[in-house]
Amino acid sequence: MIRGRSIARLAWAGVLALGGAASAADLPTALRAEAPLSKAPQAERLQAKQLQAERLQAEQQQSEQLQAIGLEDLAGLPPLRPPLPEAAALPPAPAMPELNGEALRRLEEKLRALEATRFSPTTRLNVVQRSVIGGLQFSGEGAQLYRQGAIPGPNRQPVALPEAVAFNYDLRLNLDTSFTGIDLLRTQLRASNFVNGPWGAAPTLVSTLSTSFGVPLADTVEIRRLFYRTPLPGHLTLVAGPVVRQDDLLPLWPSEVAADRILALFQLNGAVGAYTVTTGPGGALWWRQARPGKPGWVAGLSYLAARGMDSDPSAGGLATAGSAAYGSAQLGYVGKRWMLAGIYTHIDADATIGGTPLVLALNPSRRQGRLLDNGYTEALGLGGYWKPGPGTGWPQVIVGTGWNRSTYRSQGSTPGLVPPGGAVSDSWSWTASLNWLNWPWNRSALGLSVGQPPYVLGADPP
Repeated sequence: MIRGRSIARLAWAGVLALGGAASAADLPTALRAEAPLSKAPQAERLQAKQLQAERLQAEQQQSEQLQAIGLEDLAGLPPLRPPLPEAAALPPAPAMPELNGEALRRLEEKLRALEATRFSPTTRLNVVQRSVIGGLQFSGEGAQLYRQGAIPGPNRQPVALPEAVAFNYDLRLNLDTSFTGIDLLRTQLRASNFVNGPWGAAPTLVSTLSTSFGVPLADTVEIRRLFYRTPLPGHLTLVAGPVVRQDDLLPLWPSEVAADRILALFQLNGAVGAYTVTTGPGGALWWRQARPGKPGWVAGLSYLAARGMDSDPSAGGLATAGSAAYGSAQLGYVGKRWMLAGIYTHIDADATIGGTPLVLALNPSRRQGRLLDNGYTEALGLGGYWKPGPGTGWPQVIVGTGWNRSTYRSQGSTPGLVPPGGAVSDSWSWTASLNWLNWPWNRSALGLSVGQPPYVLGADPP
């Protein structure tokens, strides 16, 4: 059996080990070191035994008290280490205000103001109206033949030259819709009466105005554009639509900084064939090295089928022999004040290339009765522009050139006319323009353009 004295010694030894060193004065009297008893008289021995008995009794009482110590009593012991500082008290949370009618109204107004900052689908209407008054005067041997009726028109009737002064209009309503703020859904409604005007009529298409190209029937409203354009990840852009034009499908148009090009010839960057303003179903994929408006490389692939809305594969459809399609690949670089772009276009049969009457006659075609049946055309174009800084007085400079090669096959209604190896014809065109913007007054322009429509360089067979 362990005596109370030993228990008391063990208990205080544990406290000393945890609490650190302590002096003898700090210990209870019963735990102080006992001095050895010296030899003394008997009276002193009796007194020592009495003191020892008192100590034993005190130790026994203290042992009983230590055995009765609980966990709640340990809190009274001296701390083993300085207490940690108390954490700063957090401020009390503000009470939620009670939303009465006025407070609720103000909150709703703030929510509506925040929602107004978000983009919502938006449609804008842009109206473009142009009117042209003027006429043409023809001269030369060809004009005399027309006047004499030597060149018959449809039904073998003489063709009158369109030399009277006419007044025509062209009205375009562009509905531009955006769903995200960075995409575009364009719908264009167009009406005009240029179809019977002098601009672009026989005997040559060189006089075709930019405004009058591709006009609908006289005084009828038609959908002339319907396509969607949206950016994709990786600096890509997708364009597609059932009624789209090549300038909508290409990422670059080398003369886009110029004012209105009066003649359609100057709208096509000097490369008639590689560039076209034919409409039909089509799509394109672009890649830009930098954001629009920043210097960098630009590339694009496009496909346009002039007869893609028809289901007869021999006379229409997508990617068929009768599609009359244009497939283009373009690469260019856009600088701070200049741009240079090259283009290659593969043109199917029946896709018309404008130019001189001989070029029109040599267009590859699958229609019966043509001189050269079936074939295709490959066209190359190179063009660009340079624009001066503001306030310099210098004009914008726009130049472009194009080369076309048509290849024919011995098929159709005139077999044997084309050599078995295939015949070819080459044509070339070019333009150069100077444009002074905001001259002689603000929001006006003065332009000077010269050029040559596609003309035949050579043909085999002649």
